Amino acid sequence: MSIRLEMYDRNKPKPDWLHIALYEMNHCKSDNPAELLGFLKYSGIPGGIDTKWFTIVAFKDNRPVGRANYIQNNSNPLNWYIGDLVVVSEFRRQKIASRMISKGLELISSISSGGEFIYSYIEKNNHPSIQLHESFGFTDSGEIKPFIDFIFGEDETTYIKKM
Repeated sequence: MSIRLEMYDRNKPKPDWLHIALYEMNHCKSDNPAELLGFLKYSGIPGGIDTKWFTIVAFKDNRPVGRANYIQNNSNPLNWYIGDLVVVSEFRRQKIASRMISKGLELISSISSGGEFIYSYIEKNNHPSIQLHESFGFTDSGEIKPFIDFIFGEDETTYIKKM
């Protein structure tokens, strides 16, 4: 199966149609235009103007089937966060998430300041995600470690990878 990866960042922002498509990957399609407009308005990557971030989107033909966000901690630029990693259910178990993580780690390594640690917050019972992250060398810290001002659930734990 042919899967194409694309990267979006401040210099190449996601178009509105892709914002909506990515939203619909995780949510029921809304018939409420106000809800979709609200999503578009508030779906940007959080953080100050100096925050570096990028999103990797996986496409099958022209349909987005996966995505992962990578965000640099602006107060400690050697720390990165990977989040919102999702693959459409019918495309899971085809190494798409692995390819998105691998590409993200490669891009972080190529950035001038690189990275020292990358964090991922995973629900404690999400065994496929845990197994995936562990295959890349992430280890469970056993706690929720803060990242910027993100809020995480009590059922999550921080997985950390030293770059």
